[in-house]
Amino acid sequence: MADDIHIIPFVKSSGLIMIEAELDGESGFFIFDSCADALVINDSDFKDEVDFKFQSLNGVFKSEKVEITNLKFGTYKFFNLNGFKADLSHLEVLTSRHILGIVSAKMFETEVLRVDNIKKTIELYPKKYMKHLDGKDHLSCPIYFENNVPILEVTINGEKYPFALDTGASASLIDQSFVKSNRPLFTNQNTSINLLTAHKKGSKASVSNIKSFKIANARIEKLSFAQFDFSEVNKLFSKDL
Repeated sequence: MADDIHIIPFVKSSGLIMIEAELDGESGFFIFDSCADALVINDSDFKDEVDFKFQSLNGVFKSEKVEITNLKFGTYKFFNLNGFKADLSHLEVLTSRHILGIVSAKMFETEVLRVDNIKKTIELYPKKYMKHLDGKDHLSCPIYFENNVPILEVTINGEKYPFALDTGASASLIDQSFVKSNRPLFTNQNTSINLLTAHKKGSKASVSNIKSFKIANARIEKLSFAQFDFSEVNKLFSKDL
């Protein structure tokens, strides 16, 4: 394997992508989150009484800076970097894994980051290797970044809407106001789920099925979405998600 190619295995638990890692000699898992705006380190003894603040779906949580000497994901290594503490013990209960933290996709300095859900690997490599990919095995669509969050366009009933591409979400989410104003496009499941984030406070969300939508040229039918109030999150973006 070329030195500029890195293959990182992952497992899925409760819908989350979890990659094996070693943090200053301690082994465990990091949740791979494409929308995370910082490296979060799990500390079950941490009390959020400091001034660093981060926005999550369930509200703002506080943190403090921590220095990291070595962080390794397979053959991909980091040295001497900063992270931010948070108590993620509730996510350890959810996933039944020893969680070291949450890592953002933006930390990996690579031209191409490919998540292969068949092989259960995250592949990092230069763009020059893209030509070797079989076009039948992957779908390409334009994305852009805002506040370090990858955004793609989803077509619903002929109209295009911005959606965040969030690998750290255990469920697909949609703004509850959009569901209310486009009720004929959805069917209710009469069920709800508990949404958990780095913030220890969870929130209940009702689940609806969308009849169909498109990403690029791919049509997806009958996908379940958890309804959520995006009004606070949307303050961070130029267009409502």
